[in-house]
Amino acid sequence: MVACLSARWVAQRVVDVSVAIPNKPGRDPGEATEAAARKILVLLELLRAKAIRFSTYEVVHGRDFRSFQRDLQHLRKIGEEAGFRISPIKDHERAELTLTIRGCDRSMRAQVS
Repeated sequence: MVACLSARWVAQRVVDVSVAIPNKPGRDPGEATEAAARKILVLLELLRAKAIRFSTYEVVHGRDFRSFQRDLQHLRKIGEEAGFRISPIKDHERAELTLTIRGCDRSMRAQVS
């Protein structure tokens, strides 16, 4: 059974996935890496709009298509455990979010829908 999607749990998984990225000199060790922060923002956009466009990602984050693919791939791995899926990128532009929330109470399902 898939556990309820917890913002704290997902944020920790994003940080775990991004741990391999070396710290920049002068960065506070308690501060999230740029990659972790970017993935959290991508996930928040997916939750808000149920989709994300590369054109928006490129403008907001200043990153290329390969980074977009990589960030979505990391989030897909997290989604396997958290109960969500991110579609393949369609037309080199858009990916969509599908939530599978089982074992959550009605109020949680209503908040996510």
